[in-house]
Amino acid sequence: IDKRDEWLKNCLKLFKSKVFVDEPASYNEISIGNLNDSFTLLLSTKGGEHFLQDMTSAMVDLEEEIGLKIDVVLSYGGLWRFQEDFVPTQHFVPDDFNQVSSLKQWNSQIPLGHQIITQLESKEKSESVHNLSPGIIKRALKTAISQLSDIKDLTDVEEHIGIGDGCLLLTCWSEGSLAVLWNGRGHVDLNIFGFNAHYDKLMSFEKVFITELKTLETVLRDVQPRGIGKVVSYAKDIQGGVEAHWS
Repeated sequence: IDKRDEWLKNCLKLFKSKVFVDEPASYNEISIGNLNDSFTLLLSTKGGEHFLQDMTSAMVDLEEEIGLKIDVVLSYGGLWRFQEDFVPTQHFVPDDFNQVSSLKQWNSQIPLGHQIITQLESKEKSESVHNLSPGIIKRALKTAISQLSDIKDLTDVEEHIGIGDGCLLLTCWSEGSLAVLWNGRGHVDLNIFGFNAHYDKLMSFEKVFITELKTLETVLRDVQPRGIGKVVSYAKDIQGGVEAHWS
């Protein structure tokens, strides 16, 4: 498929979602060829109960017959057969399962801190327009670090340049760490860890940092609890001996 023919893919994808609609309908891209030449077969189908298995089986037979390599590049849909007004034969509730090991893990967890991973990207559509450099990012980092003034024994910023197009900046203290990764274009990752006592400060770090980098905006933020005992809960959610509602 030439880039000029991308509309063919979009047309068949729409056909799958707007015409066939229900599972096991699927849209598939199948590459057929060898090291010297190849083409892509686009297939949008209403499917069947065993369509994917039948297609895989047919691919093996066809490879042997024509001597070309056949690979499924993309298969979207075809997961299950739609059953209108389906009524399950049996319902299951938490009490139907053995909760002993799960409850043991729940009670053993001790949340000690948070890990906050943030992705920043250029506001411009083109990654080539970002107006960033290792120096600019380091200055933004130092400015943001200054708002962590109540954190003692903060180390100097460790700078790694030349290992790729961008840079890696690291700093840590006795109760946390901070890493800033720039890909050399329009993407920056922040990875911060700190104990619970510093949570508010850590959350405000991003705001100060991005204020210094006006060409970037936050596209993703992931906050996770960290600690011991296979932690899955935040400290604020289980303080005071809160019991699991499913136990």
